[in-house]
Amino acid sequence: MQGAIQAGPVQAGNRIASIDTLRGVALLGILIMNIIAFGLVGHAFSNPIPDGALIGVNFWTYVSVEVLFEGSMRAVFSMLFGAGVILFTARGDRPTAAAADLYYKRTILLILFGLFDAFLLLWTGDILYIYGIVGLFLFPLRNVSASRLLSAALVMLVLFSATELFRYQRLTDMQVEAAEAQVLLDDDRELDDEQQEAIDDWQAELESIRPTQKDIDDELEMRRSGYFTVVAG
Repeated sequence: MQGAIQAGPVQAGNRIASIDTLRGVALLGILIMNIIAFGLVGHAFSNPIPDGALIGVNFWTYVSVEVLFEGSMRAVFSMLFGAGVILFTARGDRPTAAAADLYYKRTILLILFGLFDAFLLLWTGDILYIYGIVGLFLFPLRNVSASRLLSAALVMLVLFSATELFRYQRLTDMQVEAAEAQVLLDDDRELDDEQQEAIDDWQAELESIRPTQKDIDDELEMRRSGYFTVVAG
């Protein structure tokens, strides 16, 4: 009869230094991205205008973060998460049932910590919960062949690219239609319902990415009003 599997941290001598180093680099890169949201209003994460970061060192810092860290650090960390799943479940001293038991316990703990992070520590950018939910589906997929995984990744890449292209085209069309309607309005010509709707829709789109000063002041006041005020907000 096989003895119970003992769960515990990997001993220092069994760790893979290169993976640990890369994970640390990815975490620091994610910190560089998230620190914007830690100290500034929510819109500043993807828009330099609310913070006034349009000139000088502020602007170039924003550009550097967007080009060098945004997306790429999450991608590296996500790949390491997948590599960790393989390393965790492929240990030769664990039968499949025992590996599954430990894996799902760890994944559920990750989900719970993500919920704690989001709702008690109030970090709106928590991604641990998402990793945990995705992790629930990774275990049965761990033995899928590389060719099938690559094919699935290519399909998803095409779908997501098509979605973003459609969104870009929609925004471009909205801008053109609103500009054409605005020209008529500036010439004191009466707009029909469709033309007025084009202007209203584009204005609403701009407001969603460019907060007013009142929006910024209200968010800062709420965030400085105490823990329970932030929870309620």
